[in-house]
Amino acid sequence: MFKFKVISDNKDLLGKKVLLRLDLNVPIDNAGEIEDDYRIRKALPTIELLQKSGAKIIIISHIGRDPNESLEGVSKYCQKFFNHHFLKDIFSDKTKDYIDKMNDGDIVVLENLRQNKGEVENDKDFVDKLAGLGEIYVNEAFSNSHRDHASMTGLPKLMPAYAGLRFDQEVRMLGKAFNPPDPFLLIVGGAKFETKLPLVKKFSSIANLVFLGGALANDVFRYYGFNVGQSLVSSAGIEDIESIIDTGRVITPADVLTEKGNIKDPRHLSDDDKIVDSGKVAVEVLSKLIFSAKFIIWNGPLGVYEDGYIKATEEIAKAVIDSDAEAIIGGGDTAVAVSKFEHTDEQVFISTGGGAMLDFLADERLVAIDALEGSLG
Repeated sequence: MFKFKVISDNKDLLGKKVLLRLDLNVPIDNAGEIEDDYRIRKALPTIELLQKSGAKIIIISHIGRDPNESLEGVSKYCQKFFNHHFLKDIFSDKTKDYIDKMNDGDIVVLENLRQNKGEVENDKDFVDKLAGLGEIYVNEAFSNSHRDHASMTGLPKLMPAYAGLRFDQEVRMLGKAFNPPDPFLLIVGGAKFETKLPLVKKFSSIANLVFLGGALANDVFRYYGFNVGQSLVSSAGIEDIESIIDTGRVITPADVLTEKGNIKDPRHLSDDDKIVDSGKVAVEVLSKLIFSAKFIIWNGPLGVYEDGYIKATEEIAKAVIDSDAEAIIGGGDTAVAVSKFEHTDEQVFISTGGGAMLDFLADERLVAIDALEGSLG
């Protein structure tokens, strides 16, 4: 389907300086502790391959949106997985000298790329200077591959470029959605209707059924004229809702949990009610659909997960794992829920991408994929 090269195809890596683009933008709590290292762990096979091949590995990444943020804390955490040296000034003479003296198999991690505005602006001078640090580029940051940034789309124009092992796996697994087994169930929850609408629009005519949970369901309830009280809704218009309802394949929870702890029919809410999760009947209905499906894509929790309303989401996560369906999961809270239960990658594939997963499924492309396919290498 796609014609980019994978780094495992390159058998001549000994002594080569490889710019390895990772996504080290991991969630960090107020105490500075990393809450989820999933993206780091999934990049390890590519790092190990490069190291065993004798490459000199120069890891580049970003963290957060504030250019003052540093990757130093994440770098220290990564020492538990691989030995490396952290370099704070990307383009200093000291950095260039250190890279020039690296031994085969050595690893360095460079400071947050977004400390330089040229990263987000995809500035040519910044790309040129970054490319000057290496000889080969590897994209192992699928989760950031929907962004037209210097390290994502600029570098492949200047040097031989390859996909990392996980990047390739993400594309192959998510690509199954374009010709899915039947029956195919799409589950979409969370709060960002606007960002998920393209996905729902596309697959409401491909999937056998689309189950909408979370705030997305609230938008549908409102469209039907139900009183949603104080529940979270989006700015989605009538046309947006109609475009997916008219397919006849979209279903919503038959009952909901309110903030006061009551299970209610969504048609009978009061002005002061606030929907915070799907109810017992909704979970039972969705579980039956899961056990009858052969292919499932799920993005977004069924409740206000960050506020502790996790019961429905976790029950559905357990059902997905116990089913015989091939399942692909995306979105931070959804992935956390699934990760609480023991499973194999063969049972459930958890994508490292949030927005990138949504964009890829909706458009069947990502700007970083286009960049890899158009690489000089």
